[in-house]
Amino acid sequence: MRVWCMRITGRKRYELRTKNGLSQDELAAKVFVTRQAVLRWENGASLT
Repeated sequence: MRVWCMRITGRKRYELRTKNGLSQDELAAKVFVTRQAVLRWENGASLT
């Protein structure tokens, strides 16, 4: 049986964040990372 890991693209992360009215700073605070990490996620520079 195959197990799928759903990877959310940077564009989708951006869409979800803005749809929920969050800034990069606000999202970063909620998930305990830096704003720069959120920026990298949205730009596809990092998947972790």
